[in-house]
Amino acid sequence: MINDFEKKLFDMDTAAKAAGCPFPTLASWRLRGGLFKDTVTGTKHSKFFSVTEICVTRAVKVLTSAGVSTKDAIEALDYAPVHLQFFALLQGAAVSNLFGYHRDDKKGFFFDPKDHFGEILSKAGGVIIVIDLAAVVDHVRTALQIKE
Repeated sequence: MINDFEKKLFDMDTAAKAAGCPFPTLASWRLRGGLFKDTVTGTKHSKFFSVTEICVTRAVKVLTSAGVSTKDAIEALDYAPVHLQFFALLQGAAVSNLFGYHRDDKKGFFFDPKDHFGEILSKAGGVIIVIDLAAVVDHVRTALQIKE
């Protein structure tokens, strides 16, 4: 399965369940929110998702559950570095698994658990939302019944 993380093997219903969101929510994020906009063309869009995309969807779900707007969560998470980070984690690479989101700047950033968290928090004005991307990967793997 290691080479299949980018193959679009999962339908929208399976992707929504694995991400922990209702099907209509995922459909709305795709069509109105612009999630994976590179795969939407007019009224036609890919209705199949890769494991990496499902991980991004799960992370969007986590941020929106923390009170971040759908638009801001999608903008923070649906871009190449996040996709690459999930892909690397899925392959077992030793990369940073922590993603911080600063609500005021509406930006996300990766940081290493070995970094001084106090300094990171201070630079963010004292408040950040932290997502453990490895936990997101584990959630999706479990939901899709993918072994490591």
